[in-house]
This record gives sequence, C-alpha cells and structure tokens, in this order.
Amino acid sequence: MVGRIVALTCGKYSIDLNGEIFQAPARGIFRKKNEKPVVGDVVEFNVEDQIIEEIFPRKSLLKRPSIANIDQLIIVQSLVEPEFSYMLTFKYLTYANMNNLKGILVLTKSDKFNDENKIKEIKERYIGIHDHK
Repeated sequence: MVGRIVALTCGKYSIDLNGEIFQAPARGIFRKKNEKPVVGDVVEFNVEDQIIEEIFPRKSLLKRPSIANIDQLIIVQSLVEPEFSYMLTFKYLTYANMNNLKGILVLTKSDKFNDENKIKEIKERYIGIHDHK
C-alpha cells in the first residue's frame, strides 16, 4: 500500500495510510543504498510485514530539518517580545528561495505593536524576494 511518512520516533516511522497510522521500520536495503526515508516521503508499505519497502521520487528535500515533498515554508516572526529580526527573516526566506519553496511570512503580536510604518516597511522589504526567479 502507498502511504506518507508523517513522523519518525526512535527509528520507527509513522505512516499514514488513508487516515490510519502504522508504525514500521525501513528495510535494511536503504542503508546499503545510503538512502534514508524522511518525514513527507511517499512510500510503499507492506502492511503484513509492517515494513517500508520503497521510497517514491521526491519533489523536494530539505536537509535541515530533514523533510520531503513540501511546497512552502511558513516563517512566523513576532513584531515584539521578541523584537522582529530582519536577519532571521532574510535567512529563512533565502532558504525557501534556494529550495524552490514558496516563502510565507506571518507577523504576530500586531495587537501589541503600534508602528504601522514599520509593518509597511517590513512588507515592502520582503514582498519581492520570490519575484526574482
């Protein structure tokens, strides 16, 4: 059966098969091929033997965190407490760009922040990063 890895805990993968979660290790052949399943992988799972038999081709793979088959990266940044970080925001948006992911910036704690000019400046600074591909 075909499912998606949704978690990895203590060497066992949690595989979602049509809403039912199974726990299983991967076949040893993956180590010989120097491959490792990661969260997000679509896999062939043998329900009877409770083992992952095949990893299907990935459309994306991030090394850190190790995750596959994603389309977007949501960056959540506080405006205050802690103060907004231009450097961290740029770093994550660049990481998204380098991995052909849509970067989405979410600003939080706007209820504690009264500087509309700074919010406008933040939006203007980062809005076009993905327009330059």
